[in-house]
Amino acid sequence: MRVALLVLAIASVSAFALVGCGGDDSATSDTVSAQRTEELLGPEIVPPKGPPPKQVEFKDVKVGSGPVAKKGDLAGINWITYYYETGDVLERWWITREPVEYVVGSSHYRRAFEKGIAGMKEGGQREIIEPGRFVSNGRPEIHLVQLTSLEPAGR
Repeated sequence: MRVALLVLAIASVSAFALVGCGGDDSATSDTVSAQRTEELLGPEIVPPKGPPPKQVEFKDVKVGSGPVAKKGDLAGINWITYYYETGDVLERWWITREPVEYVVGSSHYRRAFEKGIAGMKEGGQREIIEPGRFVSNGRPEIHLVQLTSLEPAGR
């Protein structure tokens, strides 16, 4: 009997606590949560329809307002790599880590990155689609790259 009363008391207190949690701010909190998640993890993508391109393609998702990246400049970048067919994340290096710095045109990264980052404006985001023939596992990939900083060559 004591156990039954204890269980009933705990259930009552729990139900009261849940009811008293406040108003219906769930839509606002869901929106804020989604925005915060995107800031930390980067945006998600919808996989393109149709076959992947035969050559590297890129398009600006957001045009930056800073200087244009040129060969020899020191660039700070974040990126997310998705599989073309599914949109599943393969690699994520977004705001959860410090941006990677590299010299534009140094051939330190994949050829698709080299082609796609050159010409970007600081503060911009660019989608780079890399055909499977350029990828070690043969699966086409989409790289969403963010150019976070840019230091001109020779400084």
